[in-house]
Amino acid sequence: MKKLNYTEDLLRVIFFWIGIFFLVSGVLSFLGILKPAVNSGIQNPDMLATVFSITGVLLCIISAALGIYTAKLDKLHLQLIENGTKVKGLVEKVYLQKYTRYRRQIPYRILYSFTYHDKVYYHKSRLVWEKPDLKKGDLITVYVNNLGKSTVYNCNEAV
Repeated sequence: MKKLNYTEDLLRVIFFWIGIFFLVSGVLSFLGILKPAVNSGIQNPDMLATVFSITGVLLCIISAALGIYTAKLDKLHLQLIENGTKVKGLVEKVYLQKYTRYRRQIPYRILYSFTYHDKVYYHKSRLVWEKPDLKKGDLITVYVNNLGKSTVYNCNEAV
Protein backbone atom coordinates (compact mmCIF):
# COMPACT_ATOMS: atom_id res chain seq x y z
CA MET A 1 0.00 0.00 0.00
CA LYS A 2 1.29 3.46 -0.89
CA LYS A 3 2.19 5.99 1.74
CA LEU A 4 -0.49 8.49 2.53
CA ASN A 5 0.15 12.01 1.21
CA TYR A 6 -2.44 13.96 3.21
CA THR A 7 -4.15 13.82 6.59
CA GLU A 8 -7.39 13.44 4.63
CA ASP A 9 -6.00 10.16 3.23
CA LEU A 10 -5.73 8.81 6.76
CA LEU A 11 -9.26 9.97 7.57
CA ARG A 12 -10.48 8.26 4.38
CA VAL A 13 -9.02 4.93 5.54
CA ILE A 14 -10.45 5.32 9.05
CA PHE A 15 -13.96 6.22 7.82
CA PHE A 16 -13.87 3.33 5.33
CA TRP A 17 -13.06 0.66 7.92
CA ILE A 18 -15.47 2.02 10.52
CA GLY A 19 -18.16 2.16 7.80
CA ILE A 20 -17.48 -1.48 6.89
CA PHE A 21 -17.74 -2.41 10.57
CA PHE A 22 -21.16 -0.76 10.82
CA LEU A 23 -22.35 -2.39 7.59
CA VAL A 24 -21.30 -5.84 8.84
CA SER A 25 -23.00 -5.12 12.17
CA GLY A 26 -26.17 -4.15 10.28
CA VAL A 27 -26.12 -7.40 8.29
CA LEU A 28 -25.54 -9.42 11.47
CA SER A 29 -28.46 -7.60 13.10
CA PHE A 30 -30.74 -8.33 10.13
CA LEU A 31 -29.75 -12.01 10.37
CA GLY A 32 -30.58 -12.06 14.09
CA ILE A 33 -27.02 -12.85 15.14
CA LEU A 34 -26.39 -9.43 16.70
CA LYS A 35 -29.18 -8.55 19.12
CA PRO A 36 -29.86 -5.33 21.04
CA ALA A 37 -28.43 -5.16 24.55
CA VAL A 38 -30.82 -5.07 27.49
CA ASN A 39 -29.99 -1.43 28.26
CA SER A 40 -29.94 -0.36 24.58
CA GLY A 41 -32.05 2.62 23.54
CA ILE A 42 -33.21 0.63 20.50
CA GLN A 43 -34.84 -2.70 21.41
CA ASN A 44 -36.23 -3.59 17.98
CA PRO A 45 -33.61 -5.72 16.12
CA ASP A 46 -34.76 -4.48 12.70
CA MET A 47 -34.48 -0.84 13.79
CA LEU A 48 -31.00 -1.52 15.21
CA ALA A 49 -29.97 -3.15 11.91
CA THR A 50 -31.30 -0.17 9.97
CA VAL A 51 -29.41 2.31 12.16
CA PHE A 52 -26.17 0.33 11.79
CA SER A 53 -26.61 0.01 8.03
CA ILE A 54 -27.42 3.69 7.45
CA THR A 55 -24.47 4.74 9.63
CA GLY A 56 -22.18 2.41 7.68
CA VAL A 57 -23.36 3.74 4.33
CA LEU A 58 -22.89 7.36 5.47
CA LEU A 59 -19.36 6.64 6.70
CA CYS A 60 -18.49 4.94 3.41
CA ILE A 61 -19.87 7.94 1.50
CA ILE A 62 -17.69 10.27 3.58
CA SER A 63 -14.72 8.00 2.84
CA ALA A 64 -15.45 8.17 -0.90
CA ALA A 65 -15.75 11.97 -0.74
CA LEU A 66 -12.38 12.19 1.02
CA GLY A 67 -10.94 9.89 -1.67
CA ILE A 68 -12.18 12.22 -4.41
CA TYR A 69 -10.79 15.24 -2.56
CA THR A 70 -7.33 13.68 -2.10
CA ALA A 71 -7.30 12.56 -5.75
CA LYS A 72 -7.87 16.20 -6.72
CA LEU A 73 -5.05 17.28 -4.41
CA ASP A 74 -2.73 14.70 -6.03
CA LYS A 75 -3.75 15.90 -9.49
CA LEU A 76 -3.06 19.53 -8.49
CA HIS A 77 0.34 18.49 -7.08
CA LEU A 78 1.32 16.86 -10.39
CA GLN A 79 0.02 19.81 -12.43
CA LEU A 80 2.00 22.26 -10.32
CA ILE A 81 5.19 20.26 -10.77
CA GLU A 82 4.69 20.00 -14.54
CA ASN A 83 3.32 23.47 -15.31
CA GLY A 84 3.89 25.60 -12.21
CA THR A 85 6.27 28.49 -11.90
CA LYS A 86 9.40 27.71 -9.91
CA VAL A 87 10.13 30.14 -7.11
CA LYS A 88 12.48 30.02 -4.14
CA GLY A 89 10.83 29.25 -0.86
CA LEU A 90 12.08 29.51 2.69
CA VAL A 91 11.68 26.72 5.25
CA GLU A 92 9.92 28.16 8.27
CA LYS A 93 9.63 24.99 10.32
CA VAL A 94 10.03 21.20 10.03
CA TYR A 95 7.81 19.35 12.50
CA LEU A 96 6.25 15.99 13.27
CA GLN A 97 2.56 15.72 12.39
CA LYS A 98 1.92 14.33 15.90
CA TYR A 99 -1.71 13.31 15.56
CA THR A 100 -1.20 11.51 12.25
CA ARG A 101 0.17 8.01 12.64
CA TYR A 102 0.13 5.25 10.05
CA ARG A 103 1.71 1.82 10.41
CA ARG A 104 3.58 2.95 13.52
CA GLN A 105 5.15 5.86 11.69
CA ILE A 106 4.62 9.55 12.27
CA PRO A 107 5.11 11.79 9.23
CA TYR A 108 6.80 15.18 9.05
CA ARG A 109 5.48 18.37 7.55
CA ILE A 110 7.33 21.39 6.31
CA LEU A 111 5.94 24.86 6.83
CA TYR A 112 7.37 27.06 4.09
CA SER A 113 6.92 30.58 2.81
CA PHE A 114 7.43 32.13 -0.59
CA THR A 115 6.78 35.41 -2.34
CA TYR A 116 4.80 35.42 -5.57
CA HIS A 117 3.54 38.55 -7.31
CA ASP A 118 4.64 40.66 -4.33
CA LYS A 119 2.53 38.65 -1.90
CA VAL A 120 3.93 36.38 0.81
CA TYR A 121 2.32 32.94 1.17
CA TYR A 122 2.68 30.41 3.99
CA HIS A 123 1.86 26.80 3.12
CA LYS A 124 2.40 23.30 4.49
CA SER A 125 3.88 20.44 2.51
CA ARG A 126 2.28 17.08 1.94
CA LEU A 127 3.09 14.39 4.49
CA VAL A 128 6.79 13.44 4.41
CA TRP A 129 7.55 9.97 5.77
CA GLU A 130 11.31 10.33 6.23
CA LYS A 131 12.87 13.12 8.24
CA PRO A 132 13.86 15.84 5.78
CA ASP A 133 17.39 17.18 5.93
CA LEU A 134 16.16 20.76 6.24
CA LYS A 135 16.45 23.48 8.84
CA LYS A 136 14.67 26.76 9.38
CA GLY A 137 15.94 29.26 6.82
CA ASP A 138 16.92 26.72 4.13
CA LEU A 139 15.90 27.55 0.58
CA ILE A 140 13.66 25.09 -1.27
CA THR A 141 12.08 25.04 -4.71
CA VAL A 142 8.37 25.78 -4.66
CA TYR A 143 6.05 25.23 -7.62
CA VAL A 144 3.20 27.75 -7.71
CA ASN A 145 0.31 28.69 -10.00
CA ASN A 146 -1.42 32.02 -10.54
CA LEU A 147 -4.01 31.27 -7.82
CA GLY A 148 -1.31 30.99 -5.15
CA LYS A 149 -1.61 27.19 -4.88
CA SER A 150 1.79 25.63 -4.30
CA THR A 151 3.66 22.44 -3.66
CA VAL A 152 7.20 21.26 -3.06
CA TYR A 153 8.45 18.29 -5.00
CA ASN A 154 11.43 16.98 -3.07
CA CYS A 155 11.14 17.82 0.60
CA ASN A 156 14.30 15.95 1.54
CA GLU A 157 16.88 18.42 0.30
CA ALA A 158 17.54 22.11 0.16
CA VAL A 159 18.27 23.98 -3.07
